[in-house]
Amino acid sequence: MWAILVLAAHAGIPWQDGEKLSYRIGWGLLPVAHAEFAARKDGALWALHLDLRSRGPIEAVHPIRDNVDSRAEEASPSAPWRSVRYEEDRSEGRHLRHRVTDVDYAAHQAVYRDLLKKSAESFSFKGEGLDDAQSLFYHLRQIDWSQGPERRFIPVYYGKKVLQIEVVRKGKEKIDNPMNDDAPPVSCHVLHMRPIDPDPKKNKEEWATVWLGDDARRIPWRGEFQATFGTFTVTRE
Repeated sequence: MWAILVLAAHAGIPWQDGEKLSYRIGWGLLPVAHAEFAARKDGALWALHLDLRSRGPIEAVHPIRDNVDSRAEEASPSAPWRSVRYEEDRSEGRHLRHRVTDVDYAAHQAVYRDLLKKSAESFSFKGEGLDDAQSLFYHLRQIDWSQGPERRFIPVYYGKKVLQIEVVRKGKEKIDNPMNDDAPPVSCHVLHMRPIDPDPKKNKEEWATVWLGDDARRIPWRGEFQATFGTFTVTRE
């Protein structure tokens, strides 16, 4: 369930300051995790936060405590929507990761830092607007998918490189409202995504599908994504 902390929406942005969206993540019939996305204004930037926690049997054998933070600038006459900072602090079983990327658009340089290994590395990029893995989904919500085009390519930085995310609108579909069995079905745009690596040899059979509401808020209602251990489902709750 999502909560509105400030009632006034920002121009050109379909979500509201203080919005929270909660999801359950499953693998087949097995509950895996709970995710909460939050968006709030932080001065001139949007602060985007993901809190991911394991649930069900996974909590006992492979506990997950992930926090992901993004900072993004709204689109303006001089620049597109773009991410300026991405930080992931992940604890998944015995695996720990704490990484930060800061982006300097004036220099077209980004600095990737591994805080646990105490290492840093710079990489260059082209263009005036990049997304990170989290800000990408807020970017998708700003697009009026009923107006086309059906296929778009969105640059996303992750780690020490920039990928192109191919997003293809597969049409519209009505799905059951996962939050209210008595509510009418939800009309959604069906968006299929896959990453394209600059090195073709590194492309993997990874994909994700998002059911994005076609109303003014364009809330993601459902998702599926292919990972190492199979297909996972993401559903609003």
